[in-house]
Amino acid sequence: MHPKIGIIIVSYNSRPYLDDLFFSLSKITYPNFLIVFIDNASTDGSADYVKEKFGKQFSNLTILRSYKNLGFAEGNNVGFSYLEERGFDYAYLLNQDTAVSPDFLERALEKMDEKTGSVQSLIYLYNSAFFGTPRTPPNPPLERGGKEERLLEGGGKEERLLASSPEAPAWREKGGMKINTLGNAIHFLGFGYCYGYGWSKEKADKYLADWQKRDSELNIAYPSGAGTFFNMKALKKVGYFDEEFFMYHEDTDLGWRLRLAGYKNVLAPESVIHHKYEFSKAVKKYYFMERNRYLTIFKNYSATMLVLIAPALLVMELGLFIFSLSSGFWREKLRVYEYFLYPKNWSKICAKRRRTQKLRKAGDKEISKYFVGKILFQDMDNFILRKIVNPVFNCYWKIIKFFL
Repeated sequence: MHPKIGIIIVSYNSRPYLDDLFFSLSKITYPNFLIVFIDNASTDGSADYVKEKFGKQFSNLTILRSYKNLGFAEGNNVGFSYLEERGFDYAYLLNQDTAVSPDFLERALEKMDEKTGSVQSLIYLYNSAFFGTPRTPPNPPLERGGKEERLLEGGGKEERLLASSPEAPAWREKGGMKINTLGNAIHFLGFGYCYGYGWSKEKADKYLADWQKRDSELNIAYPSGAGTFFNMKALKKVGYFDEEFFMYHEDTDLGWRLRLAGYKNVLAPESVIHHKYEFSKAVKKYYFMERNRYLTIFKNYSATMLVLIAPALLVMELGLFIFSLSSGFWREKLRVYEYFLYPKNWSKICAKRRRTQKLRKAGDKEISKYFVGKILFQDMDNFILRKIVNPVFNCYWKIIKFFL
């Protein structure tokens, strides 16, 4: 008996990525899965492209359309709800700009048990040189007709197209790969980053071998939303993504809540996907990253931990404000302050905090094992971070952990 797995793909203007994505999906070897493609009001015709080009090739494709951009958090929650209502056992969150290895679902499932909330795949940076020219499967003859029906309240719809499964050329991987993430790290002040980013495959393999000697389960702080396998029973208990986040840090928050509730977040290095990831310092994302970092901290830390980290939080905030002035992000930083000045927002934060703290089975000492005092992310590396910020805050974090 193969558990039912739903692959959730939230799409926004994803047209350039779809050929590579669906070609790789056509090679999946797991026998019992559904692809749920959620279009977030794209303007590039992504949903129509998927329907016309791939709908007749996949017997297990569902397209859900939203008439507004729900963001990453709420968009995935639509998928979670869809799968829960239909009795699915697991959900795999997959970014639109990825390609998967054929057995990635089986390898993730091998690491899953009732005490595990999430299993992240080993995520490499995508390099087109490894895969050559994108290819899509030829159109086979239809075995069954398609149908279209209303699904989402407020104007969404489902398009379920039933056909035979496609045939496609063999999937091949080549050497020279670089790591996107070996599992994401949480800095104790709420920053999340991809651990191992930019490492060569050889360096990552050596690190994994040493890591498995220390921790056979390969526990991680939280999983990347780019490619992670979730236990639906665990999600039903702790809740889905916080839709207030819209985008950024929603995976940090969910991974933290899973840990608080006593579930594990682990890495499955044999489950492999490839991500067309490029770090961006865009001004428009700064507001969500900073606001959501604070929301994550305020919701999930115990009162004791909030008091203990407060001095470091204030010092970091001063540094970030100066950085925002010099980098042109100051308007976004002021928007963050404005958000936290509204009493109604604090009412929501406090209500969510109460719900989160009721989940708590793991104490501060247990949770702190998965947090770090340094930011080790290649695309953010600079002299000040490396020589001043990291040593000072790492020392402070060690002192806090000593007293826990």
